Amino acid sequence: MCNQCGKCCQNIILPLGIFLDEDDIRWVEYHGLGVIEKDGKQQIKINHPCSKLVDNKCSIYKDRPEICQIYIC
Repeated sequence: MCNQCGKCCQNIILPLGIFLDEDDIRWVEYHGLGVIEKDGKQQIKINHPCSKLVDNKCSIYKDRPEICQIYIC
C-alpha cells in the first residue's frame, strides 16, 4: 500500500552486468551517480526524481509503467 512518501520515485536504480572496482566507482561518483550493492550485486543509483511525481504522489498512477507497479517499497 502506498503511503505517499515519494521515496520510490526519488531516484533510478539500474542493475549492472559488470563488476566495478574502486577506481570505476570513483569515476561514476564524480559524474554525480552512485553505486550501491544489494544481494552481492552492484547497481547504479541515479539521483533524479521522476517527472511524474507531484507532491509525493504519482500523477500517472493508473497508467504507470509495469516496473513501478511491481516495485516493493
